[in-house]
This record gives sequence, C-alpha cells and structure tokens, in this order.
Amino acid sequence: MKLIRSRPVSFLDAQTLTVQKGREALFRANSSFLLYLSEGDPGPDVEERLLSLSAREAIIWLNEGAHEGSSFWA
Repeated sequence: MKLIRSRPVSFLDAQTLTVQKGREALFRANSSFLLYLSEGDPGPDVEERLLSLSAREAIIWLNEGAHEGSSFWA
C-alpha cells in the first residue's frame, strides 16, 4: 500500500457546533484506492472511516481544493 496524498480538513462538529480539524489520506493498494478519514488526533473517542474508492472517485478527491475537502464525510 502506498500513500498518495494526505491533507488536513475542517469540519463542523455536530455536537458542539464548533469547527474541528480532521485528516484525509488517499492510499493506492494494487488496483484499488482507499480513503482514510479521521476526525482528529488519534485517540479512543476519534471517529475514523476507511472507504474503497474507484479510480474516478480518487481522481475527483485529488482534484478537490483544500476548501472543498471532506466531501466523503457525508
């Protein structure tokens, strides 16, 4: 597995209604892509997700600007 790109993202925390910092990272594994989403620093209460992306979705993610990020959180 190879890291292609990692970036910080801002998101609105639904419980506190404050802007929080998270991280997204795109990995290439053989012929597939994996997107790792983390809502903050590692810890027991941090929500993390791992999504399998098609090549098209990976290209869309790569072309998003920093202010357009976090589209896969929904």
